[in-house]
Amino acid sequence: MRNAYKLFLPVATSLIVTGLAAFNGCEGGDSDGSSDNAYGLTSDEVSDLKLLREEEKMARDLYLEFYRTWGLTIFNNIAASEQQHMDAILVLLNKYGVEDPAAGQPEGRFSSNSIQDLYYYLQASGHRSASESLSTGETVEQTDINDLNTAISRSGHSDIVSVYTSLRSASYNHLNAFENHP
Repeated sequence: MRNAYKLFLPVATSLIVTGLAAFNGCEGGDSDGSSDNAYGLTSDEVSDLKLLREEEKMARDLYLEFYRTWGLTIFNNIAASEQQHMDAILVLLNKYGVEDPAAGQPEGRFSSNSIQDLYYYLQASGHRSASESLSTGETVEQTDINDLNTAISRSGHSDIVSVYTSLRSASYNHLNAFENHP
């Protein structure tokens, strides 16, 4: 199964990089030509962007820690993907003028108290054993998929939905990798 994941990572990286390049080329407009900023987003869209930025950071930070603790390459590989997810959300935050909740936050620190509490809980779970760390990875990805589904249903901006849809596909692949890791 590790070989399947190694084949997937370049494809996922390519999709995220292509998406980032496309959105970096935008001049603040959606595909319909309208101009949007933070004030053009609903409060749900702003909240979702902030939540997902910190949720992707939480995943990256946990996976880096689990890699250092257990030495399982899967965590290092998926952490790199989570960094790309963070970058994709940052592009949207910048485009719409939304404050980045992860700015200046060191590894393992979050602006959101609920994300901070979840991080501590998941961190403790993943430190019990290597097997438990893989199960924790599954929980992180399932949570991310659920939150992305909610965010997709609440956004009317095609660029935001496109990024969220790509991130959701990657999270399904991460979930599969954790579930099938030997």
